[in-house]
Amino acid sequence: MIKSILKRMAIPLTGIAIILYLIPAVTHAATSVPAGNIATATLQGQVSDAESAETIGFVNILVEEANRSITCDENGAFCLSGLSAGEFTVKTFRIGYQSVVKRVILQANNTTRIVLTLPKAPLLSPDIIVEADRAGSTSSIIKPALLISDRKLYQNLGKTIAETIDYEPGISQRTMGPAPARPVLRGLDGDRLPVLEDGQIIGDLSATSADHAVVIEPVTAERIEIIRGPQALVYGSNTLGGVVNVARHSIPNSRAEHRSGSFTLQNETVNRGLVAGGDFIVPLGVFTGRVDASIRRAYDINTPAGALPNTGIATINGSAGIGLVKSWGNAGVAAGAFDSAYGIPPDPNGGHPRGVDIVMERQHLESRLEVSTDNRFIQRLELRQSYTSYYHEELEANGNLGMNFGVVTQTGAVRLYLQNRGVFKNGLIGMNGQYRDFASGGLSFTPAARELLYAIYYYREAEWRNVQFSGALRYDRKIITPEEEKYSRNTGFIRKRSFDGYAASASIHYLPMRSIIISATVLRTFRAPGVEELFSEGPHLAAYSYDIGNADLQAETGVGMEVSTEYSKDRNKLRITLFRNHIDNYLLPVNTGEKSWRRADLYVYKYLGVTALMQGIEASADIHIYHNFYTSWSLGYVYGDFIYLKKPLPRIPPLEGKLGLHYTLTNFILGCTVNIADEQNRLGEFEKRTAGYAIPSLYLQYYFSTGSLLNTVTITCSNFTNTEYRQHLNRVKEVMPEPGRNFKILYKVFL
Repeated sequence: MIKSILKRMAIPLTGIAIILYLIPAVTHAATSVPAGNIATATLQGQVSDAESAETIGFVNILVEEANRSITCDENGAFCLSGLSAGEFTVKTFRIGYQSVVKRVILQANNTTRIVLTLPKAPLLSPDIIVEADRAGSTSSIIKPALLISDRKLYQNLGKTIAETIDYEPGISQRTMGPAPARPVLRGLDGDRLPVLEDGQIIGDLSATSADHAVVIEPVTAERIEIIRGPQALVYGSNTLGGVVNVARHSIPNSRAEHRSGSFTLQNETVNRGLVAGGDFIVPLGVFTGRVDASIRRAYDINTPAGALPNTGIATINGSAGIGLVKSWGNAGVAAGAFDSAYGIPPDPNGGHPRGVDIVMERQHLESRLEVSTDNRFIQRLELRQSYTSYYHEELEANGNLGMNFGVVTQTGAVRLYLQNRGVFKNGLIGMNGQYRDFASGGLSFTPAARELLYAIYYYREAEWRNVQFSGALRYDRKIITPEEEKYSRNTGFIRKRSFDGYAASASIHYLPMRSIIISATVLRTFRAPGVEELFSEGPHLAAYSYDIGNADLQAETGVGMEVSTEYSKDRNKLRITLFRNHIDNYLLPVNTGEKSWRRADLYVYKYLGVTALMQGIEASADIHIYHNFYTSWSLGYVYGDFIYLKKPLPRIPPLEGKLGLHYTLTNFILGCTVNIADEQNRLGEFEKRTAGYAIPSLYLQYYFSTGSLLNTVTITCSNFTNTEYRQHLNRVKEVMPEPGRNFKILYKVFL
């Protein structure tokens, strides 16, 4: 059945052919317009040290509103052409220096020259300095809720995206061994917290089950963004938890004037793990090329109680892209492949006492076209297309096939970026379409089905004095068509289903003084059930369950509210957030307590819709103690309940936090952190209590220049006391504890 899905690729491949045909046609039309008729601008600049005035090389420059980035050369010079006229936010990212934000006004058919002076970084957190700002402007406060890059990214770089961001406020990870880990934010995961790559869906099945891995390799990530509120609705209607976006820039959107890149090598002792990866950008005449590749190999995890069997990982990943940047805009294509094999640990009582092996592969193709205009209402037009083929096998210890899945996903998007008019800034109107072809085989009785999703959305910001507003409105319609209509004794009447609904959000940011920001956000989300929730039926050995869908499920709607206060002055920063999420028809698989008659060793999990409430607090602080000493702390807590049943929600993380003490010099950081968690005794049905813990770690980070190369070395020792502990969201915590003492060294060089 799975392989037959390849025969249906003709439909999405036809769409790709049309897109690829249109790119040169639109490119030709755009280039045929006289240069003077398109209001484009060029940004040139120089980056230097704020203290010594010496130039700084290898700084990543981001023009936020245009989503354009470039890395300056070894002499600190950069040039970005083909930008629209208007006002933009320029941000810098470079290890060893604080990020700087500068507002610039670009004039049509003109070159604007700026100088960016970067102070050396006194803190590990990605602080941002507003170097130059218009009088009364508050634009710099609209940014990702959380940005992980540079030093923090290298210090916490793990085997997965979830592990890399695990210790940020409010973030946990759902695991079932080291490979199939996925982030959890405020108790929300799966489809309620989409994981994207360069703003595009990745087309895997990680949102549907705890044993499915995310097909993104963190070693080639440039930065990781957590996006919440109105901005998140640009990416989907089911963003109550927010959006995790991994920025890699597979398609170059800036013209390279010189060769650049990076190479990373990391080794860890807890699993004899080794990963190597690199990315390279080269000028190719009027084009710019980019390639990246990585390879990862790790063996069984060692814990204080012994080795956790069948937890090895083997992954190879690569992509190549080419971009054209002209005065009318830019266009490009990229293709990539991701192959991985990993193990699910054995569970003597869960259906596979010797473990399950999972093999998966993903092929990806995407294209993008941006055209600048001189229209009084439209700043630029963006067209995006992506195609993903995903295949996944679950093999029992004897080599027999347990289950397999195949998914073909194609997406298309059109965005119109609006001109700034009066108090209104940074607006866009967009339309998205998504086609998904799903099939499963092996022991699965889930029918093949096709999903069609389309959406239209509007986002806009407004600025008045020391107040900034942002808002978004989105409408989605989803149609699910099974390959055949039939009645199932377990799931119900399998038939064509359609769902439609709206999502909306509004946010306000108030600055009573330059050091304080007070924010409030309201969000209404819509989430339609997927094929797996509606029609699934069969043993899922790798997930320790026998899954049964519910063909009569209705759409899920949620209302979220949050208020926050942020104080930032000199070298000190404090942020506190209170949130409340009320969800009607919250969809989740519930353990019925009954064993399957087909597989007597597996419990039956049935999909249901209930009313749920999640509320809690997040807080974080970075404080300068004395001279070169700094302290940081963070915590997050979620209280989750079934409202009408008056019972705790399952799989809710306990109170978690992190304490740190850091000593910094110009190019050297030494620190100690302690990851803490309270016991979790608010348990869903059939869950077991998890004890609290405090796990200390040490790290050292050093960076230096050798000729035209920038080098960074990061050494960490996590759980150096080799303490035995268990995380509540780990599905194998009853089998083995978390990893023991682990020495990890990372070397990264910027070319």
